[in-house]
Amino acid sequence: MIARVGERREGNRGGAPAGKEYHTQESEMRAWKGRVFAAAAVIVGATYLSSVVHHAGETNHPGFVSSAHAQPEPIRRLIDWLRGLTMPAGIVKTEGRIEATQVDVSSKYAGEVVDVAVQEGDKVAAGQVIARLSSQQLEAQLRNAESELRSAKEARAQDAIKAAEAKVEQIKSMISELTLVSPREGKVQYQLAHAGDSVAAGAPIVTLIDLTDVYMTVFLRAADAGRLATGDEARLILDAAPDYVVPAAVSFVASNAQSAPNAIETKDDLAKLMLRVDLKIDPKVVETYYGKVETGLRGAGFVRSRPDAKWPASSRSSAPST
Repeated sequence: MIARVGERREGNRGGAPAGKEYHTQESEMRAWKGRVFAAAAVIVGATYLSSVVHHAGETNHPGFVSSAHAQPEPIRRLIDWLRGLTMPAGIVKTEGRIEATQVDVSSKYAGEVVDVAVQEGDKVAAGQVIARLSSQQLEAQLRNAESELRSAKEARAQDAIKAAEAKVEQIKSMISELTLVSPREGKVQYQLAHAGDSVAAGAPIVTLIDLTDVYMTVFLRAADAGRLATGDEARLILDAAPDYVVPAAVSFVASNAQSAPNAIETKDDLAKLMLRVDLKIDPKVVETYYGKVETGLRGAGFVRSRPDAKWPASSRSSAPST
């Protein structure tokens, strides 16, 4: 859950003279105006930068709809920012961060890393070679099994031959599994081992992000979360790209609160319960922008607590083309 850290200014409790209080208020007013001016400069600059990038074609994709088209005036953005965006009835806004299913690629058997064929940030396909290992232990077992097979053939012992052949094939299959492949399409998030490293059985060599399961985790009041169903429309606006609305859908709604409730719950206690909700990003959008997909990115999530609620103009979106 995301915690916001803010400042709280106490009133004039110390009985300071009125003149001092006046100067203090005047200083605070100047500081507030300075912050407003700075915010306006940041927003205007961000709007200009967004338009430049958009026209350059780097983020021009129907999966991302620029909110700048719906509300181009920087001063309107500033007003909305200062007042806080008031959502229409049936639309709920909450804060969250991007997460994704992580997949560890590891070996069933201990060995030494011969080479790693990918690097952090690489996109990989299902079945693509990730790394190769060698195992002196398995190679020694194979030599022994092959020797037993030769002896069985020399003795013309059919039962012994069949058993030795089965053992040889089994060990060869185990050695073939020392070549590690990606179990699914994804992006290499971490490389945890390098050529020459000795690794234990089950130790991850790389960690992948599953590009088909990227989502934002948010927390909603139980009353709002209870109205959601899997597949319901959602919208995301990332802090790193505030001018673009990302299409998403509800993929998970927790049935229990994240923290244990008190033994005796009042009506107010129940109203404060927060449930986890996952908003999955359209895989087509992730496919196009996989290079910018990073876990931990923060932003805002929007859901409809009423199916007949209309999306506000600043958060409308369209599905990416196929």
